[in-house]
Amino acid sequence: MAITGQEIKKEVEMKVDKAYTGYYDPIKMNRLLRMCLTKIIDQKLAIYRTNQKIAEEIQPLTVYGRTVVVNNNKVPINNFIVTSITYAGTLVTVVTENYDNGLANGDSFEFTNTPTGLTGIDLLGTVTITSGSTFQFTNSGAIIGVYTAYSTALSGPKFIGDYYRLMNMRCNFPSSTQNNFIVGPDSINEKGKVFGQATTRFPRAELAENFLHIEPKGTVCSSVEVYYIKKIPRHIDVQDNTYDYSLYFNAKMIDHLTDFAAKTWAGYIKDPDTFKIQDVMINDNA
Repeated sequence: MAITGQEIKKEVEMKVDKAYTGYYDPIKMNRLLRMCLTKIIDQKLAIYRTNQKIAEEIQPLTVYGRTVVVNNNKVPINNFIVTSITYAGTLVTVVTENYDNGLANGDSFEFTNTPTGLTGIDLLGTVTITSGSTFQFTNSGAIIGVYTAYSTALSGPKFIGDYYRLMNMRCNFPSSTQNNFIVGPDSINEKGKVFGQATTRFPRAELAENFLHIEPKGTVCSSVEVYYIKKIPRHIDVQDNTYDYSLYFNAKMIDHLTDFAAKTWAGYIKDPDTFKIQDVMINDNA
């Protein structure tokens, strides 16, 4: 059975006390569902980090043990927007919005879609030279046109473009023959706190600048095995009746999500002061 935004909205409406339903503003409802979904995922992730058990609600969102080759102890966790593509003959120069594109010479890459304004450009290629936000590659043929900035993004085998939250990661340090998981929530630093001492036996990871930075920096990490929660390609839209979320939401998640949303919605409809607080929270999480 398809799970559309309208179906999710119906589930919420059935669970809200009809005396306090109020007016369902679609934009506000979308934001509420997004906030509730984030809270549920973070709650279940906290449980996983405590007991290493994956809750049923987040199983469809879990990527389990993906192997990624690593450059400079950093794993890109987003596809990077391309701001500029220029060319001289078949030599193409690409600039990304991220100041560091995370690529090394010889890496393969791909554009997530055909760059607007250009014809004849390869969507897949190999980096010939790279520095910071800029890299070059040799196109297979002539290119025509002028690139429209921000119309494509950079991806590749070393990118985790669908990353949302890190569950765990096994780090491979060949020089020390260590291949260990990061251990516990304090080793997954997503709030910018100062690192404790990391070793190849007890590695750490910090999320910053669109990368997972792997510690200790002084020892080369050649590859990682990543366990993570993936992004949902589209936010829930309660007015949409075509997009099917069943690949990402199972029955238990829908039940939990709609329960949480209904209780939150009814709560701030009943109480104007709570309404104001929740409205700020919903907008902050838009």
